[in-house]
Amino acid sequence: MTRNDFISEYLTDDQKREIAIETWRQMCREACAGNAERIIGNIGHEVAVQMVSEALGDDANDLIRDKAVEVIGKLSEFSVFRRPDAWDRGPTPAFTVLMDAVKANRDLVEKRVRECIHQLSKRDAVEILKSGTIQINPARAA
Repeated sequence: MTRNDFISEYLTDDQKREIAIETWRQMCREACAGNAERIIGNIGHEVAVQMVSEALGDDANDLIRDKAVEVIGKLSEFSVFRRPDAWDRGPTPAFTVLMDAVKANRDLVEKRVRECIHQLSKRDAVEILKSGTIQINPARAA
């Protein structure tokens, strides 16, 4: 009696199918253990690349690269570090990161500002005050 004959004598086709499916699931679980996020990310990337390629054609990579270069060329400090405004637009992610870094390093920022102030000549200080860039209000000074 062969091995297959022995298995067929004790298991129905449905039972063999269930065992095969469960064995496949277990193999998949073991293969994905600890790597599920990476595997799903890779699959998502492949699907996205295929969809973009189908939508934009074979030269999708060239079109995306050219558009990215165009957009990057138009970036400015204002667009990258835009703060929240009166039109209910929130801050850009770069502005948020910048403000978090400034807050986290407040002592260093204050030290550097003091150094810069002490390095100003009297002439530079007078010019800054005349320009109205800095206004001094003695009533509010503490």
